[in-house]
Amino acid sequence: MWAWRFRKKEIFNTGKDDVQIMCDFFKGANFVAVYSHSFGWLKKSAEIREVLTELSNKNKLKLYTGDDLDSVKTRLQNDCDTNLIKCIQKSEISLRFSYIERNNAKYLLYRQEEEKHIYVISVRENSESQYLLQVISQLVK
Repeated sequence: MWAWRFRKKEIFNTGKDDVQIMCDFFKGANFVAVYSHSFGWLKKSAEIREVLTELSNKNKLKLYTGDDLDSVKTRLQNDCDTNLIKCIQKSEISLRFSYIERNNAKYLLYRQEEEKHIYVISVRENSESQYLLQVISQLVK
């Protein structure tokens, strides 16, 4: 069923198409860790807030910001559930990616920009990506 290892999906509507891909991967996940600079995209989608809030309520979510932690929390206060805001932690790196565990597999989502095109790359755990995803899983937990 899941024969693919790497998938590249072009994004035409930034902030909508990419967030929808995140929602699709995050729904029903056993664990999600998101590294993002400011988390401003949370304010743009009620669906992603709902999915992440559900994960945070089940202690299945970690959010890492490369921005000023207090500023990020303040900016999101009116739009996000308190439990979701509590999941935001400071990161010393400013990478943008999501690590997901669901259906007994590990996944990595990240954005790639090439010339005038933007893509979301999804990596599924397999023999070629297993080491990468195992290392990331140890770093985010």
